[in-house]
Amino acid sequence: MKREICCPKCAKSWQDTMKWTADRKPGEFPAVNGDGEGMRQVPGKLALNCTCDGCGSDLLSGSDAVAVSLYHYQAPYFAWEDDFLVGTR
Repeated sequence: MKREICCPKCAKSWQDTMKWTADRKPGEFPAVNGDGEGMRQVPGKLALNCTCDGCGSDLLSGSDAVAVSLYHYQAPYFAWEDDFLVGTR
């Protein structure tokens, strides 16, 4: 499984990369593309300072961010977002 903390703009680019269909809402879970890869996005406020894994910009504690998980049946999803975002559970 791949895990990233991203700014909202980079999280949107993941949605475009995963070829979301018109009937799927961003962040809806589980989301699977035609290659069998799944993606989950959890938006929230950062609990600590981070760097966006997409563009490298500084993300300060308390700012908006998105935890992006890419997974496959061989590397299934597991919850990890609460280590970085406030109130995800």
